[in-house]
Parts: sequence; C-alpha cells; structure tokens
Amino acid sequence: PGAPGRDPFGVAWYPRSAVHGCSATAGEPAEIAITSPAAGSVYLVSSKPTNAGDRQLVEVRASVTGGDGALPRTVDFFLDGRKVARSAWPYATTLRLSPGEHEIVAVPTSPRSAARVRPTRFTVW
Repeated sequence: PGAPGRDPFGVAWYPRSAVHGCSATAGEPAEIAITSPAAGSVYLVSSKPTNAGDRQLVEVRASVTGGDGALPRTVDFFLDGRKVARSAWPYATTLRLSPGEHEIVAVPTSPRSAARVRPTRFTVW
C-alpha cells in the first residue's frame, strides 16, 4: 500500500510500529514526568492561616511512560534538590507551598529502574 506519509523533504516515512522488529520502546528507558502541577504554574499563598493553621498545599503527581512496561514500585519526589516524599503507584503526594520559584522531579527509588526524568518548574507568590 505504500508509505503513510512524507516528511517536509518528500522522503517517505513509516511509523516504527509498522516495521517488524522496530518497536517504539525497544531499548528506550521509561520516562517519569511530573503531571501536576503543570509546568509554569503559579500559586498564590494566602497570608491568612486556614482553619487548621496550615498554609496552602499542592498535590503533586507523576506518570511513567515508555520503557518495557514495568513500572517502578516507588518514586522519590525531590523539590529544589531535596527529597520531600516517596510514593507508590499512582505516584502522588501533597506538599506545603512556600514562596519562590521551585523545581520538582520524581525519580525511581530503585537503581535498577532506569528512567529519564522530566522535572517541572512552578512559582509560588
């Protein structure tokens, strides 16, 4: 039937999934990405304490895609380079907000779980 499309230079292309022995995940490590908060999010911290006396909290979530389909048992969340939480699937935790620009990343706790990591930056005012 022919190639399903052509690139901007007119070269025919096939998706990896259509080529025998060329899996989209063959040899590629999984990727762990922060899905919440979204990159570039801005949060406002109230100067007034809540009923419980706590400052505002934000839920942090991570997802794993790609790789051989094996999910890490747990991931560690690092906020600004400091470990702040550990979570099993569905990889979520709640963090107290503090003013400033922050970067959060989730990494597998086991050194046997190879993964690329994609951090997210967000701002708290």
